[in-house]
Amino acid sequence: DGWLPLHDEKGEPTALVVDQKNFARLRVIKTGRAINGQWQVLEGLKPGDRIIVEGLQKVRPDMPVVPQVMTTNSQAKT
Repeated sequence: DGWLPLHDEKGEPTALVVDQKNFARLRVIKTGRAINGQWQVLEGLKPGDRIIVEGLQKVRPDMPVVPQVMTTNSQAKT
């Protein structure tokens, strides 16, 4: 399963990123194209950022979260 970016009220693509204090933060990103269900992120994320890929229906921006590492296709995602 590929990760899908969220969209804010302006229609801009966003991602929920887990900060150092384990709070979900909404970040505007710039996406390229999807390749085999994997979205290309051109701007807005840095190496090491932990993005939320599961449970999005339960998480809201600025709420505390308990991150867990998800391993898929030999790539670690949070």
